[in-house]
Amino acid sequence: MTINRAFIEKTEEYLKNTFKSSSYLNEHPQDREYRLQHSYRVTNIGRIIAEKEGFDRTEMVIGCLLHDIAYSEVFEGEDGWLNHGRRSAVIARPFLHELGLKEDRIEDAFELTLRDNPLPGTIGRICHFHCQMRCRREMLDEPVSQGEVHRYLADTMYQLGKEHEIYQKLIKEKLPDTGKRIAIVGAGPAGLTAA
Repeated sequence: MTINRAFIEKTEEYLKNTFKSSSYLNEHPQDREYRLQHSYRVTNIGRIIAEKEGFDRTEMVIGCLLHDIAYSEVFEGEDGWLNHGRRSAVIARPFLHELGLKEDRIEDAFELTLRDNPLPGTIGRICHFHCQMRCRREMLDEPVSQGEVHRYLADTMYQLGKEHEIYQKLIKEKLPDTGKRIAIVGAGPAGLTAA
């Protein structure tokens, strides 16, 4: 899938203009330069991941460019700082509407999650989330709350009654039966996933 350069250029312009109009970043120009360079580093990593995983590169690059746009504001206490990702989404939303990008893509997110975690509602509740203990994002602020994300996706899809559509789509991709049998010991999440 080709990358939409016009969208990327508009996003870069929006990010730079937001940072330039920030009274906080104008008082701390070294922070503005750091945030901009950090956004580009994250974007390069995101682009590589998108290419390897078959994700939409344009959307990944836009998301990575805007992921920390809330640093253009002054955070009120620790909660403001901890919730900067949510605030970035709020700030970016009108711009994303201008670009005409689709919103409310929970079905896409749920499908991507199911490909690696067929029990997101269960795992999102019982996993000890060792990945969060090693999450590199913690060097910047806090680890990604993967369990909360998986739980939210599953609960929302179940409430909407749309999970069966996604299950059927994934079942159609199932590889043909080999005729071989295996034994699975245990009926916990790992055993059920393997089954």
